[in-house]
Amino acid sequence: MFISKKRFFIAFILSVAIVSGCFADYIHDIDVNTISGTLTGPLYTLDYKYNIGFSNLELNVELRLYKRGLDPDSSLAQSWEAGIENFWNGKFDIYDKSSRCRYRINFDVVFCSQLTSSVHSKVDWDIASASRDVAHNVGHLLGLYDEYDGPLVNPENPVYDSTSIMSDIGTTVYKEHYNAFLDWLLLKPDAADRNLYLVTYDPDWVNPPIPEPATVFLLGLGLFLCRGKLSKT
Repeated sequence: MFISKKRFFIAFILSVAIVSGCFADYIHDIDVNTISGTLTGPLYTLDYKYNIGFSNLELNVELRLYKRGLDPDSSLAQSWEAGIENFWNGKFDIYDKSSRCRYRINFDVVFCSQLTSSVHSKVDWDIASASRDVAHNVGHLLGLYDEYDGPLVNPENPVYDSTSIMSDIGTTVYKEHYNAFLDWLLLKPDAADRNLYLVTYDPDWVNPPIPEPATVFLLGLGLFLCRGKLSKT
């Protein structure tokens, strides 16, 4: 069977393009940014502030807190940290359709021993506050409004959902609570043209391997060498 040079050249280009498209690169690391703003409710306002960055295929959100008189190494501080992270971690991933992989969303809450410029928020929580309550308050410190008839309900677009962590009794974290983090990523040049969206967390997911650019070249070279053999048969 003889393959013409023109047909082989077209097949070669298409093969390299298909392989390259199937193995699009991951999103590269993105420097940490500090996000801040103010929630304005019907009764009072609240400033929020946190760090966000992207590294090692994870979107990382860090919240540094200070409570007067609270030892960061105390059992209460450790219990609060674990409770907050348990509510906010392991709920959703960011799926990258371009590379067919997932990026974890990792929340890290740290209590600080001193009130310095690196602290994001000073809190005045009751020492008897349960994990659900502090997880709710952390939602405010991430820029989320109340989702019940509370002091920080959004006056322009109120949401009422008794199942939500942002209600007064609910415990569920929803995709809408992560939209600001996804929007932040989509504004970055390395992610702006990608098809990214939130999906339910999958603890068993393993990202597909991404070959080096040389792999695509070697595949193309193999096809080229095969051409000589095919043209002689």
